Amino acid sequence: MANAKTLSTTCCALAAGFFVGCKSETMTFHDALGKCLERLQDAGKSFSSALSAVQEGTGTAADLRRVHQKCIQTLDEIKEEVRVLKVPSSRSAFRLYDCFRELLQVEEKLMSKMEDLMAIAEDPHLSPAAKQEAIQRIAQPLANEEKAVLDDLMIRQQAFATEHNIRLKRR
Repeated sequence: MANAKTLSTTCCALAAGFFVGCKSETMTFHDALGKCLERLQDAGKSFSSALSAVQEGTGTAADLRRVHQKCIQTLDEIKEEVRVLKVPSSRSAFRLYDCFRELLQVEEKLMSKMEDLMAIAEDPHLSPAAKQEAIQRIAQPLANEEKAVLDDLMIRQQAFATEHNIRLKRR
């Protein structure tokens, strides 16, 4: 969810690759992860937009807090969906699943830092430039970690697709 604009292309490519083919157990698993990934991306974009609006003075703290609560709810729902997801019996499926759970852990870390980001955005004593710098100082390391996991997820998705003869579509 960190730096949603930068990660948008990676997430779109990943999610696009998740939606192809028929609905076998393998495809159901693959598509479920893709839908979860899209929801994570949407939540990240919503938070990023609301955070920017508060920084710029066009949004309210109450709006930002509502979006934050929705992000928490979305992440909790996705974690439960992934927890009960039936993983096909293949090495690549388990590796893809483990990597997706790693992504969820990164998103948990990011979620824990959102309170700090909101406090900075809402601080009336900071200039817009100071707010942006402080937010970047917190968000950038998390964005880098998130991107690394997304890159690994893309590699594991390709290995899964290769093993299961799935043709991935890239947008």
